[in-house]
Amino acid sequence: MRQLFICTSDAVLTATGKPQDLTKVDAGTIGMWQNDNDDDSWLSAAPSADFSIAYGRPNSQAVVIPIDFSSARITISTPQAGKKFNARLTIPEPVAGKDYTLQLIKLGTEKHERYSWTVTDNGSHKTTAAAMAKSLGEQFTNMIEAGNEQLDGLKVTVNEANITIAAEKNYQGWNLIASDDLVGTEVTITAAVAPTLDAAYVKNLASFCAQNRGFSNVYRDGASIYPGYPMEVEDTTYKMYSIQFKYPRKYGRTRDEAPIQELAIVVPTDNTTLTGLLDTILAF
Repeated sequence: MRQLFICTSDAVLTATGKPQDLTKVDAGTIGMWQNDNDDDSWLSAAPSADFSIAYGRPNSQAVVIPIDFSSARITISTPQAGKKFNARLTIPEPVAGKDYTLQLIKLGTEKHERYSWTVTDNGSHKTTAAAMAKSLGEQFTNMIEAGNEQLDGLKVTVNEANITIAAEKNYQGWNLIASDDLVGTEVTITAAVAPTLDAAYVKNLASFCAQNRGFSNVYRDGASIYPGYPMEVEDTTYKMYSIQFKYPRKYGRTRDEAPIQELAIVVPTDNTTLTGLLDTILAF
């Protein structure tokens, strides 16, 4: 099981009332308590035994996840900036009769999806490095401007004999290969790396956790048949607390396996009050 609790920018750690009254856990906020605590108080420090986490949802429909203390492991992740693809090379002086080819490869494609775009010219046609670079660059530009959706977001810049291909809109991975008689020409590549724990990352994570929130049939009509789907995500960066634990069958069990469970809590980084409290409570 994988669950995701998405806290809001103004979320607090519930501290009023008693854990038995889950109406005090407002939507988008969380409350935590130690299961065997005699005074029935909300946690404000690290627990020392099994504890539970409640996540508030609209209409006081709180979700409660019990955590097995002995097996719980905490991983804290912070947002990382992404890098967009950038490739640069310098075309050498052409030699008559030789072919100068560049191959642009789209990474992570599916079966039967186009992944390669190639441009080429001959040294007999373009006799200077600048002319060859202009020819190859313009061929790529024409492909992009022709409306090819897979090349959307790429921009080609030519400066004398230098060619630069850069992604401007997304973090799609690409590779640029110097082929034929350009083999051996150095291509400097900045590999694309998608940012972590931004809004897009959390939305994607929410899609992986959808079924454990009761969203089972989400193709096309999911938003119309499930209230609250897709899960609302603020456009900000997040800090994530990932809790992995076993779920032993302590009561009424017929088998001894303890399936591994995972709970992720994401909190906007500007909500320093809540992240500070979670850093303290989950410090164990």
